[in-house]
Amino acid sequence: MLSGYPPVGSYRRQRRSRFSPPREIPHEHALCPGLIISDLHLPKHHGYEILAEVRRLPAHRATPLVIFSAVDKETEEVHCLRLGATAYVQKPADPYDFFAAIRGMVTKWLPPSSS
Repeated sequence: MLSGYPPVGSYRRQRRSRFSPPREIPHEHALCPGLIISDLHLPKHHGYEILAEVRRLPAHRATPLVIFSAVDKETEEVHCLRLGATAYVQKPADPYDFFAAIRGMVTKWLPPSSS
C-alpha cells in the first residue's frame, strides 16, 4: 500500500444535481469559461438541455457557446441558434480537420488571456 493514500474502496461518490458545480467550490468562486463547446448528442443529456440551462445562468449569458455536432441538418442549426448558441459548426470526420475546426473556434471566439 502506498503511504498517504486511502485504501482502495474507501472513496465515496458525491452526488450532484444536474448542472451544479462541485460542493467543495462555492458557486461564486466557480470557474467561468471564456468559451463553451458542446455536442448535441451527449450520454446523459441532449445538447438542447445544456444550451438552454447555460443560457439561463446570468454569468454565462454572454459566453460564446458553440454547438459542434456531426448532425448535418439545417433544422438542428436553426433550433440551436434560437436557443442561444453563438454558432453551429459541423464536426468533420477526418481527425486533422476535427482538430483544425477546434483550433478555429478557439481562435475566433476565445478572447486572448491577459496574463
